Amino acid sequence: MNKPKTAEKKIPKKQKVVFKLITGLIPFLILLAFEGLLRLTGYGDNLDLFIKNPTEGYEKYMIVNPVVGKKYFQKFEYTAPANDIFLAEKPENTFRVFVMGSSTVYGFPYERNLMFSRILHKQLEDAYPDKKIEMVNTAITAINSFTLLDYTDQILKYKPDAVLIYAGHNEFYGAFGIGSNETMSRNRELT
Repeated sequence: MNKPKTAEKKIPKKQKVVFKLITGLIPFLILLAFEGLLRLTGYGDNLDLFIKNPTEGYEKYMIVNPVVGKKYFQKFEYTAPANDIFLAEKPENTFRVFVMGSSTVYGFPYERNLMFSRILHKQLEDAYPDKKIEMVNTAITAINSFTLLDYTDQILKYKPDAVLIYAGHNEFYGAFGIGSNETMSRNRELT
């Protein structure tokens, strides 16, 4: 007995491509929706370099985010950056300087009042009494150029007149460095 032949419907090549594209995009769309939901609900820490100053009476000021180090250190403790503040909107006649670096810039092993940025701030105020000087130290111990590069766009957003960088001795062992225990990947592009 012969089986009846079923008519096979040929799917056009264009429809197959569209179907495969949609099938491949679905997981990414689900992840994107989940990420959007998490962001809308405020889940997790804000790891931006600067946040609005939470102190009452200082709402117009920004501060270096005290938990920004969580972005770079998951295994080890890190020092919170200096609590330097600056106005979110740069006033006229203001000379704004951002200082970037690691433990030396942070002032290690001395007290915070001996950070070179604090000394420079005072010297600039004495040299230019007619200008308002804003000095913002963004240093965290054990960071390297990966972190400094990550900071750059956020710093430039606040219109600095100068950016001082003192770095280099943490390139190997600093967070995400080739010899560091804090790694994301051994591949530089992925890091």
